[in-house]
Amino acid sequence: MYLNGERLAEALKKAKREKYGLIASNVAHVTIARAVIQAADKVGADKIVQISLGACEHVAGQHAKATEVPKIERLKLGAKVLVNTIKEYADFYKNCGIGIHLDHTPPTDENLQFVDWLIDNKMISSILLDASELPLAENIKATRKVAEKAKANGMILEGEVGRVLGQEEDTISAETVYTKPEEALQFVSGTGVSMFACCVGTNHGVSKGRDQELQLGLIKECDDLLNANGLGHVGMVLHGASGLSTETVQAALATGAFKFNKDTQYQLDWAGVMVDYSLKNYDMIVRPFHTTPEEYMEDKKRFDPRKIDALIEKAIQKQAEFMINEVHAVGKSSVL
Repeated sequence: MYLNGERLAEALKKAKREKYGLIASNVAHVTIARAVIQAADKVGADKIVQISLGACEHVAGQHAKATEVPKIERLKLGAKVLVNTIKEYADFYKNCGIGIHLDHTPPTDENLQFVDWLIDNKMISSILLDASELPLAENIKATRKVAEKAKANGMILEGEVGRVLGQEEDTISAETVYTKPEEALQFVSGTGVSMFACCVGTNHGVSKGRDQELQLGLIKECDDLLNANGLGHVGMVLHGASGLSTETVQAALATGAFKFNKDTQYQLDWAGVMVDYSLKNYDMIVRPFHTTPEEYMEDKKRFDPRKIDALIEKAIQKQAEFMINEVHAVGKSSVL
Protein backbone atom coordinates (compact mmCIF):
# COMPACT_ATOMS: atom_id res chain seq x y z
CA MET A 1 0.00 0.00 0.00
CA TYR A 2 1.29 3.44 -0.92
CA LEU A 3 1.94 5.67 2.09
CA ASN A 4 1.54 9.39 1.49
CA GLY A 5 3.53 11.81 3.63
CA GLU A 6 1.13 11.76 6.55
CA ARG A 7 0.91 7.96 6.63
CA LEU A 8 4.67 7.65 6.22
CA ALA A 9 5.13 9.98 9.19
CA GLU A 10 2.96 7.63 11.28
CA ALA A 11 4.96 4.62 10.07
CA LEU A 12 8.18 6.39 11.07
CA LYS A 13 6.84 7.12 14.55
CA LYS A 14 5.82 3.48 14.94
CA ALA A 15 9.28 2.28 13.90
CA LYS A 16 10.99 4.63 16.33
CA ARG A 17 8.59 3.78 19.15
CA GLU A 18 8.97 0.02 18.66
CA LYS A 19 12.71 0.23 17.93
CA TYR A 20 12.90 -1.40 14.52
CA GLY A 21 14.27 0.01 11.29
CA LEU A 22 13.01 0.90 7.84
CA ILE A 23 15.10 0.08 4.80
CA ALA A 24 15.18 2.88 2.22
CA SER A 25 16.02 1.39 -1.17
CA ASN A 26 17.19 3.48 -4.11
CA VAL A 27 15.79 2.41 -7.47
CA ALA A 28 16.48 3.44 -11.06
CA HIS A 29 14.99 0.38 -12.74
CA VAL A 30 11.62 -1.33 -12.60
CA THR A 31 13.23 -4.68 -11.70
CA ILE A 32 14.76 -3.30 -8.51
CA ALA A 33 11.53 -1.50 -7.57
CA ARG A 34 9.52 -4.67 -8.05
CA ALA A 35 12.01 -6.83 -6.16
CA VAL A 36 12.26 -4.62 -3.05
CA ILE A 37 8.48 -4.12 -2.84
CA GLN A 38 7.86 -7.85 -3.23
CA ALA A 39 10.36 -8.45 -0.42
CA ALA A 40 8.48 -6.04 1.85
CA ASP A 41 5.15 -7.69 1.02
CA LYS A 42 6.50 -11.20 1.59
CA VAL A 43 7.74 -10.43 5.11
CA GLY A 44 5.08 -7.87 6.09
CA ALA A 45 7.26 -4.78 6.47
CA ASP A 46 7.12 -1.11 5.59
CA LYS A 47 9.73 0.21 3.18
CA ILE A 48 10.80 3.49 1.65
CA VAL A 49 11.55 3.36 -2.08
CA GLN A 50 13.87 6.18 -3.08
CA ILE A 51 14.21 7.91 -6.41
CA SER A 52 16.94 10.42 -7.24
CA LEU A 53 17.74 13.14 -9.73
CA GLY A 54 20.05 10.77 -11.58
CA ALA A 55 17.47 7.98 -11.61
CA CYS A 56 14.84 10.32 -13.04
CA GLU A 57 17.18 11.48 -15.79
CA HIS A 58 18.16 7.88 -16.59
CA VAL A 59 14.56 6.73 -16.85
CA ALA A 60 13.70 9.70 -19.07
CA GLY A 61 16.04 8.14 -21.64
CA GLN A 62 19.10 9.09 -23.61
CA HIS A 63 17.14 10.43 -26.56
CA ALA A 64 15.60 13.19 -24.46
CA LYS A 65 19.07 14.28 -23.38
CA ALA A 66 20.55 13.99 -26.87
CA THR A 67 17.78 16.16 -28.33
CA GLU A 68 18.40 18.78 -25.65
CA VAL A 69 15.09 18.47 -23.84
CA PRO A 70 15.49 20.81 -20.81
CA LYS A 71 16.73 19.02 -17.71
CA ILE A 72 13.67 19.99 -15.66
CA GLU A 73 11.41 18.30 -18.22
CA ARG A 74 13.59 15.19 -18.22
CA LEU A 75 13.38 15.07 -14.43
CA LYS A 76 9.60 15.36 -14.56
CA LEU A 77 9.28 12.61 -17.17
CA GLY A 78 11.51 10.22 -15.26
CA ALA A 79 9.72 10.98 -12.00
CA LYS A 80 6.32 10.25 -13.55
CA VAL A 81 7.51 6.88 -14.86
CA LEU A 82 9.23 5.84 -11.63
CA VAL A 83 6.60 7.15 -9.21
CA ASN A 84 3.65 5.70 -11.12
CA THR A 85 5.40 2.33 -11.39
CA ILE A 86 6.20 2.25 -7.67
CA LYS A 87 2.66 3.29 -6.73
CA GLU A 88 1.13 0.57 -8.91
CA TYR A 89 3.24 -2.11 -7.25
CA ALA A 90 2.68 -0.59 -3.81
CA ASP A 91 -1.10 -0.58 -4.17
CA PHE A 92 -1.13 -4.11 -5.59
CA TYR A 93 0.66 -5.57 -2.56
CA LYS A 94 -1.36 -5.28 0.66
CA ASN A 95 1.05 -6.57 3.33
CA CYS A 96 3.43 -3.63 3.24
CA GLY A 97 3.40 0.15 3.40
CA ILE A 98 5.53 1.84 0.75
CA GLY A 99 6.69 5.45 1.01
CA ILE A 100 8.32 7.21 -1.94
CA HIS A 101 11.25 9.50 -1.20
CA LEU A 102 13.41 11.83 -3.30
CA ASP A 103 17.01 11.29 -2.20
CA HIS A 104 19.89 13.81 -2.05
CA THR A 105 18.72 17.01 -3.73
CA PRO A 106 21.02 20.04 -3.49
CA PRO A 107 19.14 23.37 -3.43
CA THR A 108 20.02 24.67 -6.90
CA ASP A 109 17.40 26.78 -8.68
CA GLU A 110 16.63 23.97 -11.13
CA ASN A 111 16.39 21.33 -8.41
CA LEU A 112 14.12 23.55 -6.30
CA GLN A 113 11.86 24.02 -9.31
CA PHE A 114 11.62 20.23 -9.60
CA VAL A 115 10.96 19.88 -5.86
CA ASP A 116 8.18 22.49 -6.07
CA TRP A 117 6.59 20.51 -8.90
CA LEU A 118 6.74 17.28 -6.89
CA ILE A 119 5.17 18.99 -3.87
CA ASP A 120 2.49 20.87 -5.83
CA ASN A 121 1.40 17.62 -7.47
CA LYS A 122 1.72 15.57 -4.26
CA MET A 123 3.78 13.08 -6.23
CA ILE A 124 5.71 11.48 -3.37
CA SER A 125 5.84 11.08 0.41
CA SER A 126 9.09 12.75 1.41
CA ILE A 127 12.21 14.59 0.21
CA LEU A 128 15.82 14.96 1.28
CA LEU A 129 16.75 18.60 0.68
CA ASP A 130 20.53 18.22 0.95
CA ALA A 131 22.00 21.64 1.68
CA SER A 132 24.81 20.18 3.80
CA GLU A 133 27.47 21.81 1.61
CA LEU A 134 26.25 25.22 2.81
CA PRO A 135 27.16 26.91 6.11
CA LEU A 136 24.79 25.82 8.86
CA ALA A 137 22.70 29.02 8.88
CA GLU A 138 22.17 28.83 5.11
CA ASN A 139 21.44 25.10 5.32
CA ILE A 140 18.75 25.82 7.91
CA LYS A 141 17.24 28.63 5.83
CA ALA A 142 17.08 26.57 2.62
CA THR A 143 15.75 23.48 4.35
CA ARG A 144 13.13 25.33 6.39
CA LYS A 145 11.63 26.92 3.28
CA VAL A 146 11.09 23.55 1.60
CA ALA A 147 9.97 21.89 4.85
CA GLU A 148 7.22 24.46 5.33
CA LYS A 149 5.87 23.95 1.82
CA ALA A 150 6.14 20.16 2.10
CA LYS A 151 4.24 20.13 5.39
CA ALA A 152 1.50 22.35 3.98
CA ASN A 153 1.01 19.77 1.23
CA GLY A 154 1.01 16.67 3.42
CA MET A 155 4.62 15.66 2.79
CA ILE A 156 7.61 15.36 5.10
CA LEU A 157 11.25 16.42 4.79
CA GLU A 158 14.64 14.97 5.62
CA GLY A 159 17.68 17.18 6.20
CA GLU A 160 21.37 16.66 6.80
CA VAL A 161 24.24 18.28 8.68
CA GLY A 162 27.76 17.01 8.02
CA ARG A 163 29.06 15.17 4.98
CA VAL A 164 29.14 11.53 3.95
CA LEU A 165 32.36 10.50 2.22
CA GLY A 166 32.04 9.55 -1.45
CA GLN A 167 29.60 10.35 -4.22
CA GLU A 168 25.83 10.04 -4.40
CA GLU A 169 24.56 11.42 -7.71
CA ASP A 170 25.84 15.02 -7.92
CA THR A 171 26.58 15.20 -4.19
CA ILE A 172 30.31 14.62 -3.75
CA SER A 173 32.46 14.82 -0.63
CA ALA A 174 36.16 14.07 -0.50
CA GLU A 175 36.06 13.86 3.29
CA THR A 176 33.85 12.85 6.16
CA VAL A 177 32.43 15.72 8.22
CA TYR A 178 30.92 14.29 11.38
CA THR A 179 27.67 15.72 12.68
CA LYS A 180 27.95 17.78 15.87
CA PRO A 181 25.03 17.13 18.25
CA GLU A 182 24.59 20.81 19.10
CA GLU A 183 24.35 21.63 15.39
CA ALA A 184 21.85 18.81 14.93
CA LEU A 185 19.62 20.37 17.58
CA GLN A 186 19.97 23.83 16.05
CA PHE A 187 19.18 22.47 12.60
CA VAL A 188 16.16 20.34 13.54
CA SER A 189 14.60 23.00 15.76
CA GLY A 190 15.15 25.59 13.05
CA THR A 191 13.78 23.63 10.11
CA GLY A 192 10.93 21.40 11.24
CA VAL A 193 12.26 18.30 9.45
CA SER A 194 10.81 14.89 10.33
CA MET A 195 13.98 12.94 9.53
CA PHE A 196 17.58 13.89 10.24
CA ALA A 197 20.65 12.36 8.57
CA CYS A 198 23.48 12.06 11.06
CA CYS A 199 26.95 11.71 9.50
CA VAL A 200 28.91 9.15 11.52
CA GLY A 201 31.66 8.02 9.13
CA THR A 202 29.88 5.76 6.64
CA ASN A 203 30.39 6.44 2.96
CA HIS A 204 28.48 6.31 -0.30
CA GLY A 205 29.58 3.57 -2.66
CA VAL A 206 31.48 0.33 -2.11
CA SER A 207 33.16 0.08 1.29
CA LYS A 208 32.27 -3.04 3.31
CA GLY A 209 33.37 -1.00 6.31
CA ARG A 210 36.96 -0.71 5.16
CA ASP A 211 38.92 2.28 6.44
CA GLN A 212 35.86 3.71 8.12
CA GLU A 213 36.08 5.45 11.48
CA LEU A 214 32.50 4.96 12.53
CA GLN A 215 31.23 7.03 15.43
CA LEU A 216 27.84 5.43 15.96
CA GLY A 217 27.63 7.07 19.37
CA LEU A 218 26.89 10.34 17.59
CA ILE A 219 23.49 8.95 16.60
CA LYS A 220 22.58 8.41 20.24
CA GLU A 221 24.00 11.79 21.28
CA CYS A 222 21.94 13.58 18.63
CA ASP A 223 18.83 11.53 19.36
CA ASP A 224 19.10 12.05 23.13
CA LEU A 225 19.56 15.80 22.66
CA LEU A 226 16.52 16.02 20.38
CA ASN A 227 14.45 13.98 22.84
CA ALA A 228 15.51 16.25 25.71
CA ASN A 229 14.34 19.28 23.75
CA GLY A 230 10.89 18.04 22.77
CA LEU A 231 11.94 16.80 19.32
CA GLY A 232 11.71 13.09 19.99
CA HIS A 233 9.42 12.55 17.01
CA VAL A 234 12.29 13.20 14.59
CA GLY A 235 13.83 10.02 13.21
CA MET A 236 17.58 9.47 12.75
CA VAL A 237 18.81 8.40 9.31
CA LEU A 238 21.97 6.47 8.41
CA HIS A 239 23.26 7.13 4.90
CA GLY A 240 25.82 4.94 3.18
CA ALA A 241 24.55 1.77 4.87
CA SER A 242 25.38 -0.65 2.03
CA GLY A 243 28.14 -3.08 2.90
CA LEU A 244 27.91 -2.63 6.65
CA SER A 245 27.99 -5.83 8.70
CA THR A 246 24.85 -7.05 10.45
CA GLU A 247 26.57 -6.28 13.75
CA THR A 248 27.17 -2.67 12.70
CA VAL A 249 23.65 -2.19 11.34
CA GLN A 250 22.12 -3.49 14.54
CA ALA A 251 24.49 -1.38 16.66
CA ALA A 252 23.31 1.69 14.73
CA LEU A 253 19.71 0.62 15.28
CA ALA A 254 20.35 0.28 19.00
CA THR A 255 21.76 3.83 19.17
CA GLY A 256 18.63 5.34 17.58
CA ALA A 257 18.96 5.06 13.78
CA PHE A 258 15.76 3.88 12.14
CA LYS A 259 16.07 4.67 8.41
CA PHE A 260 18.88 2.85 6.61
CA ASN A 261 19.70 3.95 3.06
CA LYS A 262 20.67 1.15 0.67
CA ASP A 263 21.70 1.54 -2.96
CA THR A 264 25.13 0.18 -3.83
CA GLN A 265 24.35 -3.32 -2.57
CA TYR A 266 21.58 -3.76 -5.12
CA GLN A 267 23.93 -2.63 -7.89
CA LEU A 268 26.47 -5.20 -6.73
CA ASP A 269 23.80 -7.90 -6.72
CA TRP A 270 22.68 -6.88 -10.21
CA ALA A 271 26.23 -6.95 -11.57
CA GLY A 272 26.97 -10.23 -9.83
CA VAL A 273 24.07 -11.99 -11.52
CA MET A 274 25.03 -10.53 -14.90
CA VAL A 275 28.66 -11.62 -14.61
CA ASP A 276 27.82 -15.10 -13.32
CA TYR A 277 25.20 -15.69 -16.00
CA SER A 278 27.45 -14.39 -18.78
CA LEU A 279 30.39 -16.56 -17.73
CA LYS A 280 28.21 -19.68 -17.60
CA ASN A 281 26.31 -18.92 -20.80
CA TYR A 282 28.73 -16.97 -22.97
CA ASP A 283 28.06 -19.35 -25.87
CA MET A 284 24.46 -18.16 -26.05
CA ILE A 285 25.67 -15.39 -28.36
CA VAL A 286 29.41 -16.09 -28.79
CA ARG A 287 30.45 -18.95 -31.08
CA PRO A 288 32.76 -21.43 -29.30
CA PHE A 289 36.10 -21.84 -31.03
CA HIS A 290 35.51 -25.55 -31.66
CA THR A 291 32.42 -24.98 -33.82
CA THR A 292 32.11 -23.62 -37.31
CA PRO A 293 29.90 -20.66 -38.26
CA GLU A 294 27.66 -23.09 -40.11
CA GLU A 295 27.22 -25.32 -37.04
CA TYR A 296 26.70 -22.55 -34.50
CA MET A 297 23.29 -21.11 -33.64
CA GLU A 298 22.58 -18.46 -31.00
CA ASP A 299 20.33 -19.72 -28.20
CA LYS A 300 17.31 -17.43 -27.76
CA LYS A 301 16.09 -19.34 -24.71
CA ARG A 302 19.17 -18.09 -22.88
CA PHE A 303 19.75 -14.59 -24.26
CA ASP A 304 16.14 -13.43 -23.84
CA PRO A 305 16.53 -10.46 -21.44
CA ARG A 306 13.59 -11.72 -19.38
CA LYS A 307 15.62 -14.78 -18.41
CA ILE A 308 18.40 -12.70 -16.85
CA ASP A 309 15.96 -10.14 -15.47
CA ALA A 310 14.13 -12.83 -13.50
CA LEU A 311 17.41 -13.97 -11.92
CA ILE A 312 18.30 -10.38 -11.01
CA GLU A 313 14.87 -9.86 -9.45
CA LYS A 314 15.22 -13.04 -7.39
CA ALA A 315 18.68 -12.05 -6.10
CA ILE A 316 17.65 -8.52 -5.16
CA GLN A 317 14.44 -9.65 -3.48
CA LYS A 318 16.44 -12.13 -1.39
CA GLN A 319 18.88 -9.35 -0.44
CA ALA A 320 16.02 -6.98 0.42
CA GLU A 321 14.39 -9.60 2.66
CA PHE A 322 17.70 -10.07 4.47
CA MET A 323 18.05 -6.33 5.03
CA ILE A 324 14.54 -6.07 6.47
CA ASN A 325 15.28 -8.93 8.85
CA GLU A 326 18.54 -7.24 9.93
CA VAL A 327 16.62 -4.26 11.30
CA HIS A 328 13.98 -6.41 13.05
CA ALA A 329 11.12 -5.14 10.85
CA VAL A 330 9.58 -8.46 9.77
CA GLY A 331 5.83 -8.52 10.41
CA LYS A 332 5.73 -4.93 11.67
CA SER A 333 4.16 -3.08 8.76
CA SER A 334 1.90 -0.20 9.78
CA VAL A 335 -0.80 -1.50 7.39
CA LEU A 336 -1.19 -4.90 9.04
